[in-house]
Amino acid sequence: RPGPSACRPRFGRSAPRRRAMAVELLRHSLSSCRGLETISASFRQGGGKGGAFEVLQGNLDILTLLAAYLLQPPEKVDDRFRTEFSGQCIRLEDRRRTAVLDVRASINFRRHIIAAGARAVHSGFSRWTTRCNGPSFAIGVIPNAAWPDLEKDSSMDWPFVGSGFGQGFGLVKRRGSFFVARGARGRLGGGRFEGAQWDDYPVPDREVSAEGLADVKEFSVVLDLERARVYFEAEGRELPGSSFEDINTKSGYRFIASVPERGVSVTLVDA
Repeated sequence: RPGPSACRPRFGRSAPRRRAMAVELLRHSLSSCRGLETISASFRQGGGKGGAFEVLQGNLDILTLLAAYLLQPPEKVDDRFRTEFSGQCIRLEDRRRTAVLDVRASINFRRHIIAAGARAVHSGFSRWTTRCNGPSFAIGVIPNAAWPDLEKDSSMDWPFVGSGFGQGFGLVKRRGSFFVARGARGRLGGGRFEGAQWDDYPVPDREVSAEGLADVKEFSVVLDLERARVYFEAEGRELPGSSFEDINTKSGYRFIASVPERGVSVTLVDA
């Protein structure tokens, strides 16, 4: 399986600009990166004296312009929360695009305050964008195979995933602090298959810098099943340290959120 560094074409002789382009490629689909690699290889092979691409050889500006047309960003997922995938303490509003806490119900387990989307993604490069309000919330994705276990989860912590427990991959805001979390690296947490068994050991949460995030309302979950990767964005920019690599690609995934208290809401933004 190609890693996150796959398809990094060589553009000209400017090392800093090449590095910047290599980082930018990770924000686009692997298939479109491969197409760009094919074209850049043609430039190198056909760029000799008298060659078809002689005039373009080493011209980073033209190659960058081509990249802007050829590279494909994540596909926006137009989703709504599904009533059947919402906990007993969740109320859905705005034609099922917004999840809020229903304070009339009793909260006992983490499954009572989760809401998941109707769309399941099985391939490609996808982005769910949300508008999040309140001091505490969690957003992410969960493997379809993990849903039955989340429905039976009787643990008391509120995010759908955290401290190695729960299911899926999440960005969690808790009273102004941000961290990313994943379930055990096994079938239910989204890990990979190793030989004849799942590598189901717990993974510690990772703190994400909250610098510049105090007033941010728009957060995204990016699922890259081409590179087996999940990461998170704030206002369209990837959050440093938020990426999970080598995820399980054998199951489809759907969006999921936790809404733990009054005044908190998570809204799926129209694509």
